[in-house]
Amino acid sequence: MKLDFNIPDADERGVSPVIGVILMVAITVILAAVIGTFVLGLGDQVSQTAPQATISVDSVDAGSNQFTLKHGGGDDLEASDTDLVISDGSNSITLVPGGEGTLSTADTTTIVVNGGTYSVSNWDGTWSKENSGSTDITFDTNTDLTVTLVDTGSDQVIAEKEIKP
Repeated sequence: MKLDFNIPDADERGVSPVIGVILMVAITVILAAVIGTFVLGLGDQVSQTAPQATISVDSVDAGSNQFTLKHGGGDDLEASDTDLVISDGSNSITLVPGGEGTLSTADTTTIVVNGGTYSVSNWDGTWSKENSGSTDITFDTNTDLTVTLVDTGSDQVIAEKEIKP
């Protein structure tokens, strides 16, 4: 009587150690990449991204020196994290918030530009000009304005819109 124990050939053995070594190398490379990213400070930069929002021009009233922007969707915009840069082609000013306020989807904000007087309504009305010595903006039927919303944390542009009276 002959016993057959089904002993694997030498060609069939040793597959598990090779796979184990490959997995260990892969885990080591992944750990090194993750640790290296945080040691070099790249992890901090990844978290500093501007909010994503769709902003449109809702209305323009050159007679009242005002225009209305509408939040069409995306992330909420916090006034404390957003600057408004208004330019008439040759001059520009930056309006900074003095308090808290949120512009959410379907909300509107009306901005009045009246030769040195600026107001932002429905989104914390305490905005002020950042540099009081800069030249003021004129808004009339002959002047197109560019409004840029800038995220202060990342210094990235959230939206930029042309305002045509």
